[in-house]
Amino acid sequence: MMLENFMEHYFKIEKAYRKYFQAEMEEYQITPNEILVLLFLCRNDSSANTAKDIAQNVGVSKGLIARSVEHLAGRGYLRAERDAADRRVVHLYLTDAAGEPAEKIFLRHESFIARLGQGIPEEKLRVTMQTIRNFVENISSADF
Repeated sequence: MMLENFMEHYFKIEKAYRKYFQAEMEEYQITPNEILVLLFLCRNDSSANTAKDIAQNVGVSKGLIARSVEHLAGRGYLRAERDAADRRVVHLYLTDAAGEPAEKIFLRHESFIARLGQGIPEEKLRVTMQTIRNFVENISSADF
């Protein structure tokens, strides 16, 4: 029963997170998956910047990431470059045009995270994060 309550709370947090970005999505006509792509590229160094990296780290299918990347590139927010050593690998970079929306999204994300953890002692957050990592490990090895 406790884990069922966890899932209910998880979905409430996810819904609140998506709603928190509603203004940016409308202003820039960016989908939730496109927000994930922009956030990932803002937050990670250039060594992890392929569609595969994004899909693996944010838990969204490569197909959805590919469509998001295509849309963002079409709007001039991303540029793609083939890897010099392995032409099959395509690295993604934010363009200058992505600067304003990416910065707003990044700051909004940081604000949400700060609000989410407000008033919770660091030790409780560490335990929670370890538990969530354990959940991820449990489902990563399952055949769903």
